[in-house]
Amino acid sequence: MRRGTIALLLTVALSAVGCVDGQRYDTQAAAELLPNGMSGPTDAPKGSCWQKNITPAVFDTVTHQIRVPQQKNPSQSDEQTLPTVQYQTKTRHVMIKKRNEAWFETLCPAQMDKALVTALQHALTDRKLYHGAIHGRLTDDTRTAIRTLQHKDGINSDVLSLRTAESLGLLRAAKK
Repeated sequence: MRRGTIALLLTVALSAVGCVDGQRYDTQAAAELLPNGMSGPTDAPKGSCWQKNITPAVFDTVTHQIRVPQQKNPSQSDEQTLPTVQYQTKTRHVMIKKRNEAWFETLCPAQMDKALVTALQHALTDRKLYHGAIHGRLTDDTRTAIRTLQHKDGINSDVLSLRTAESLGLLRAAKK
């Protein structure tokens, strides 16, 4: 009962996730491709799929010493007081770079079939980014290689962007 309920909820949740027109796709492919619920930018073409690229804010810790004014003991005369310098450490966090969110177009789950993922794994192997078996499944090792490849282009995601797929020649291979 519990497994069936979870499967039903997952099917309903993933049926429209990630694609602007809400088309239904194979939920297995959607679960592999679309790990974080997505929709797309408001001006996205109907039928396109999108992922949000989130670059987290970068902070630095700044520590500095502040001189604390000397407190005189009223019972002592000025001659008895030796000048002692005291400091207090102050620490604060400074934002170096703001958080950034940007959409990028991805392949839709229906496009991520076994043949395309196999071609992707070959392309990643040729670039010495993927060292696993060529089996046509989108595994963690494949995703890590995708993230490494796309990171150079400023895309911090393991979801294959349309631009990356085009640059690897995967869409030409899929049309043949």
